[in-house]
Amino acid sequence: MVFLSGHNIYGMGTRRTKMVAQALRNLGLVRLLRFAMTKGKGYQDTTWDGVFYPFPLVEHVPMVRGRVGKLDAISTKTPAVNHYRGTSHLAVIGVKSSQEVVGDE
Repeated sequence: MVFLSGHNIYGMGTRRTKMVAQALRNLGLVRLLRFAMTKGKGYQDTTWDGVFYPFPLVEHVPMVRGRVGKLDAISTKTPAVNHYRGTSHLAVIGVKSSQEVVGDE
């Protein structure tokens, strides 16, 4: 079993900031997005979340899905139909079946 939880940099902020973040991703400019989000530091430091690094968990869902039998993704902050566009905080839970675990040994 694997459980990952983190921010979704494409679903955070106002409608406008989400659109800009998603456009930068579509143009292959994720590094520029991270640079802008952190004002060049590479990390953010907040009073409510401490130090964190902008990490697009949604980018890694296909990789996790390819390694587990069952995968679920849920929003951990606000309800959203589309996790990529509307979820600012995401949790991914992946589970292998007992046959898959035996087959990996």
